[in-house]
Amino acid sequence: MKKLLSGTLILAIALTGWAGLAAAATTDKPADKGNPPSGKPMARKAPPSLPAQLKAKLGLTDEQLSKINQILHKNGEDERLQMDQMKLDMDTLVQKLNDKASDSEIGKTLDAISADQKKMDDLREGKTDSLRSIMTPTQMAKFMLIRVRRPMPSKGGPSGSAKGKKNASTPSGGK
Repeated sequence: MKKLLSGTLILAIALTGWAGLAAAATTDKPADKGNPPSGKPMARKAPPSLPAQLKAKLGLTDEQLSKINQILHKNGEDERLQMDQMKLDMDTLVQKLNDKASDSEIGKTLDAISADQKKMDDLREGKTDSLRSIMTPTQMAKFMLIRVRRPMPSKGGPSGSAKGKKNASTPSGGK
């Protein structure tokens, strides 16, 4: 009974897929993705590119921006490769746990994961050092705040001012 149901399900999925392909092949008008039902394109502004945002928010020169782009691109590739290795090692750990591997095998995998994390930390530290050599301290501080997605302080003072809040160091009973 289960074989019959699964076979029927597979056949239904296959037929649905072929029908969809046939319909797409006979349609000579491309789908209007992202357009409203009226068929008219929506007017959207493209968001400014990351380099343009960084240049504007950090006050970077073209030379600084070029160097920063090179660092971020190269480091991004290295971090992606390292992250892929970390994922492989984590998958290996899960598999070893599922297979009830020995503690020594699991320990070796944990050591590999620790080494992966150390390499990632080293990559990030190297990136930060490289960026600091290019930017002024103020630019670097703003960049770090952008990276953690915190709002930069306004020109009037730091964000989240203590206006209307009691000073925690003052006793509540007197001045």
